[in-house]
Amino acid sequence: MDLNNNEDYLSEKHHKAAIEKPGLETPIGENFLSAKTTKDLLHELRVHQFELEVQNEELKHSQIALELSRKKYFKIYDIAPIGYCTLNACGLVMEANLKACELFGLDRIYLKRQLFSSFIFKDDLHLYYHAVNNISTTGDSQTCEVRFMRRNHISLWVLLDISSMQDDDDVFFYLVAVSDITGRKNTEIELQQGHERMANILEATNSGNWEWNVQTGEVAFSDRWAEIIGYALEEISPISIKTWERFAHPEDLQKSNEQLSRVFKREAEYYDIECRMKHKNGNWIWVQDRGKVISWTADKKPLWMSGTHNDINERKQSEILSDQLVVFTEEMLGTEKERVTYQKILENLLFISKAKYGFLTLKNDTTNKFTTVAVAGIKNNVKNFKKLLGFELMGKEWDEYPVEYEKLEGQAFSYYPSVSEITEGVIPKKISKPIEKLLNLGETIVTKVTVNNEMIGDFTLIMPHGQKFKNYSFVKIYSRQLDMFLTRIKAEDMMSNNKARLDFALKSAHMGVWEFDIVKNKRNFDNQACVLLGIDPISFNGTAEEFYVGVHPDDLDKIKAALLATINEGILYEPDYRILSKDGSIHYITARAELHRASDGGPETINGIIWDITERKKIEDKVLHLSYHDMLTGLYNRRFFEEEIKRLDTERQIPLSIIMGDLNSLKLINDTFGHWRVTGFL
Repeated sequence: MDLNNNEDYLSEKHHKAAIEKPGLETPIGENFLSAKTTKDLLHELRVHQFELEVQNEELKHSQIALELSRKKYFKIYDIAPIGYCTLNACGLVMEANLKACELFGLDRIYLKRQLFSSFIFKDDLHLYYHAVNNISTTGDSQTCEVRFMRRNHISLWVLLDISSMQDDDDVFFYLVAVSDITGRKNTEIELQQGHERMANILEATNSGNWEWNVQTGEVAFSDRWAEIIGYALEEISPISIKTWERFAHPEDLQKSNEQLSRVFKREAEYYDIECRMKHKNGNWIWVQDRGKVISWTADKKPLWMSGTHNDINERKQSEILSDQLVVFTEEMLGTEKERVTYQKILENLLFISKAKYGFLTLKNDTTNKFTTVAVAGIKNNVKNFKKLLGFELMGKEWDEYPVEYEKLEGQAFSYYPSVSEITEGVIPKKISKPIEKLLNLGETIVTKVTVNNEMIGDFTLIMPHGQKFKNYSFVKIYSRQLDMFLTRIKAEDMMSNNKARLDFALKSAHMGVWEFDIVKNKRNFDNQACVLLGIDPISFNGTAEEFYVGVHPDDLDKIKAALLATINEGILYEPDYRILSKDGSIHYITARAELHRASDGGPETINGIIWDITERKKIEDKVLHLSYHDMLTGLYNRRFFEEEIKRLDTERQIPLSIIMGDLNSLKLINDTFGHWRVTGFL
């Protein structure tokens, strides 16, 4: 058999499949090729046909996988919680995701080809054009906060993050991320308004006057002085300095005496203290007590003092609430290790509002029903509530929304004179009225809970009968903070779910994620990367020595050289290397990573992935072996000898002789007697 006609270069899989492949028949003609030649040609055609079919099938699978990947990432882009738009160089909208369409108030088909700037308030256009001009000048991404006017004439505040790019055809376009910041802006405005209101209260406060003969203890108080603590002046007469001492808080009285001592010693010119006084209703209220010595005795002792009392109780309560609101907000929004409970949030709101009872109702994501998730203030009346209502309030799933929705529509905060009015149609008045009377319920306030402008529940706050709701601003601010809290929680849950899916995908693909912090010289591997590298994630400290200990010694220099090239030249990091497992086996790993630079342009981190290519290597080695060996005998084939001739045919190898021989009719023996006879013959 001539080696030129040998089929040893074919893989065993293709060879056998070709032999068994039906469908091609030998044409017959008078001047056609010999039967043997025809058979050989047909055999080769079958082999090539099968190889093309295999390649075609692999291409189909690759195309399907690519299409699935494209659809997956397009879906992620389309349902992103932030609006994304693509603008051409003229500022026309070319592409937009669903969130962007929602923010614009238009369907996607109508949004395309619209001028992006046409949706921006005229007074804010200069901010947008300034950002676009900066991109043209610097090439860096720009941000700006502007107001949008939607098609339904509803305005909203948005944050624009604008960047420029070029496609493969060098066509210039803009990418714009649009985030709704209306809630944040409204909160800022509300905070400012709250501070202005407190300033007005202080400015409008009436003062009470007093005079005191320090030597005799004689005093004179104005009517307003007595009114501040809830009395008529006649009710506290006769008056003396002991009257002041009787109504002042013991702790503050000591501070007052210390202040007076400094004034009497002329260490301070003015007496000024904020203190608590006992009100007629039994509560402690805050007053600001100011005064000055207006006359002295001949021996330089204080004789007469005069001063004022200002009612600062509302201001002090506001300050206390403001400080507490900061604590509550940090507790709610700043919690990382453990989320604050709904019960705690409701109790905080009860403290802020001074309400007697509170209820928090949220939509259950599973049942889609509004459910009471927290109850506050009824600890001592749980049995009465349950008995009158006929059901347990905590955990109650409402078949209908428990508050008349029409009364809340278009407003975030609503007042109701009674519980009966707010629950009319859901709880019969024959039940709600006795509850009001039994528990002394009064004015009821409801504030909506929203996430991404969608109502998902409400707070219900009930004041004691006869008391008016006061701390509207603080309740509104805190409830808006709750909106942000729930938005964050939902986002975190979504991110957690996405991370779990990503981890599963990486694990299924035998891939791991890693990062090299160049500044700290520390490596970070996720759990899957640790598994691939044979590293204990608990004890791993991120050092180079811990990583290199598992790498095959022959591959260390290659890895280090690739790392230095990436850091110094910014080229892609893509070495293949071997890992020595603890069981003695060898695993082949390939890495892909790129360099990320700091703001100053210096190298900061290298981020990338690794995956196990051991199986691929085994297949490649098998294919390489088959390409240089005969499938039937395992001996080196003609291709091997030709490659060896190229390698050895050099002047330095002379004298050298290579002898090659042909064995005729070897295929005939193989086809007639079988492989074992051919092997014995050889």
